[in-house]
Amino acid sequence: MAIAHTFAHKTKAFPEAIRRYLDPLPERAASAPAEPSNRLREPAATRRPARLRLKPEDRHSAYIDGAWWPRSADLATELPELLAALTTRQVDRIVYDPDSWSPPPRQVTVGDHSISLEPYRFRLRNTMYVVGADSAVTVLRVILPSADRQTAYRAMVDAVAPQQE
Repeated sequence: MAIAHTFAHKTKAFPEAIRRYLDPLPERAASAPAEPSNRLREPAATRRPARLRLKPEDRHSAYIDGAWWPRSADLATELPELLAALTTRQVDRIVYDPDSWSPPPRQVTVGDHSISLEPYRFRLRNTMYVVGADSAVTVLRVILPSADRQTAYRAMVDAVAPQQE
């Protein structure tokens, strides 16, 4: 379902943003005090699915892999639906534009898996990198929650439309 580019492919287009995220996360010291729980709520059956469009797997040439239109600016609240829609692989990190979101925790837990949330001010505003355990990256254009339905729909269609080369 999701396009899984390698870091090498994406670094050609945006090396300064990715280089910082290639390094492994620091190990947490065993003697460190326990942090408050940042466990995400599993998506409730009554919740609506993520408003997400992804390019077909065979379109690897463009930088943006899809578009996501969250319902609020609270990243921790919106992530369960996004992660449920991206079930094809395990997500380890999410690199997000901090200007688009209210401040989330630095790390969240889904099930028994921790996901690092890392702010980065992208040159291409409203962009999000979803980084998998296999170093695959899906780059999403994030449509502002305040966008009207018609504008958001058009932006989502444009993000996945074939590009003229």
